[in-house]
Amino acid sequence: MTNAIEGDLRKLSPSARSVLRKLASLGGKGRPKDLGDNIWTVNRALAQLMRYGYVEKEERGIYKILDPMIVHYFAKREV
Repeated sequence: MTNAIEGDLRKLSPSARSVLRKLASLGGKGRPKDLGDNIWTVNRALAQLMRYGYVEKEERGIYKILDPMIVHYFAKREV
């Protein structure tokens, strides 16, 4: 399972992986301003993550990771 997730994550840009990691560290939900210093880069990363089906816009300004396994994967990496 871990290998499959890692393979999929390699397809993402470094900024998208960084935003996904930060979103996971926030429990799977967050606002763009909480995901990085450069809002333009964060928005571009979020757009890629939505295109690839990792993230959806839940409500105004809140983005959510769709697969709880992704949150779990990053939580294990921070130990």
